[in-house]
Amino acid sequence: ILYFLGIRGLKKTVAGIHSPFIYGDPISMLDNLHNTVYKSKINLNFLRKMKKVHVLNVRDESYFKKNNLKNVVLVPNGIDAPKNILSKNQTDKNILYAISVGELSKRKGTDTLIEIIKNAPSSIQFTIAGDGYMKDDIIKLVKETDNTNYVGHVNKEELEKLYASSDILLIPSRAESMSLTVLEALSHGLLIADSNYIHMNLGNNFEYSSKDFKEYLNSLSQISMIKLQNKLNRSNVMKYFKETF
Repeated sequence: ILYFLGIRGLKKTVAGIHSPFIYGDPISMLDNLHNTVYKSKINLNFLRKMKKVHVLNVRDESYFKKNNLKNVVLVPNGIDAPKNILSKNQTDKNILYAISVGELSKRKGTDTLIEIIKNAPSSIQFTIAGDGYMKDDIIKLVKETDNTNYVGHVNKEELEKLYASSDILLIPSRAESMSLTVLEALSHGLLIADSNYIHMNLGNNFEYSSKDFKEYLNSLSQISMIKLQNKLNRSNVMKYFKETF
C-alpha cells in the first residue's frame, strides 16, 4: 500500500484484525514478540491512519478504543445456522456432558483441559475431538480416567452428533479472535465455558469465563446444578445465535 499509493493509501484501507491481536498468557518467545510488536505505539499509530479497523469481538474493540482508535468497527464472524438441529440423545440430568473441539496444543489450553478433567467429578463426562502435538497426553488421560472419551478428528456430520449430545463447549484457549467452534456450539444450543483471555462478552449468561482450572470446575458445577433443575434451555441459546451471528 505504501509503495504504490503512499501514506494517503492508508486512508482507503480497512485493516482486518481476524486473528488474535494479543495473545493472552504468552507461552513462547514468538508469542511475546508478537505482543510487543502489535501493542507498540508504531503499530497503533499505523492503524489510526487506516480508514477502518475491522474487529471480530468486543474484546479487541474495547482495547483499541482505550488506545484512542476512533476508526474501529465491530462485525463478528457468522456461520450458517444448521437447517436441522439433531434432538439431544443424552437425557440423564444427573450428568453434565462437556465437549472440547479443536487443536490439541498449549496455546489452545489443552494443558488446562487436562487439569480440569483430572479434578472433575465423575458426574461430568468429557468428549474431546481434534488433533495436535498434545494428542498423546489426551490418550494417556483417557486411560487414567473413566469420564473421558477421545474421538480424534471427526467430520461435520459426526461433529453435529457430538454437539447434539453435549450440554456445554469447553474452550480453555489462550488465543482466539472469534472462534468458529464457539459459533458452531451456540448454533446447536450449547453453553460456553472459555478462558478470561478469550472472553467474548456473549449475552444472556451463555458464557462462563475462567482464569484457571479451579474456576472452570466451579463453572461446571454451576451449570450441572442448572441442568439438575431442568433449566438448561437450548432453544434460547439457538435463538440468541441466530439473532446475533
